[in-house]
Amino acid sequence: MRRSRAISAEDGIDDAFTHWVRVATRAYERVWRPNVLVIGEPDRCDAVVSALLLESPKPVYEWAGQTLVPAHADAACLVIRDVATLSREQQNAFWLWLSAPAVHHLQFISTSSIPIFPLVQRGAFMEDLYYRLNTLVLEA
Repeated sequence: MRRSRAISAEDGIDDAFTHWVRVATRAYERVWRPNVLVIGEPDRCDAVVSALLLESPKPVYEWAGQTLVPAHADAACLVIRDVATLSREQQNAFWLWLSAPAVHHLQFISTSSIPIFPLVQRGAFMEDLYYRLNTLVLEA
């Protein structure tokens, strides 16, 4: 049985290629980090978020709607507490921030004490933002 090994400069592969293999590997790992929306009582949501953060990419940035949207995406994971309380203005600002190229590989973990979809149906929560945040919904 043949064993695989890491690519090295000894293989005659230039540094640029090795660099791009590493970049692609990191990007691939990020693809399998789904965005998570946790719905339930705040204490239970906090427990679920704490467990998720053990395996989440680092660094982690916690954002609450009362503060400004992060200036840039220097984190690998963004935790958004009680996302249902975001005003329409905050949702719009956050959606614009999400459109930045540096944000595309960021994992989101959001919490809410109430189901968000009824808010979407009433027009109180942006549908695009809802679907961006809820790749995986967990009820705590």
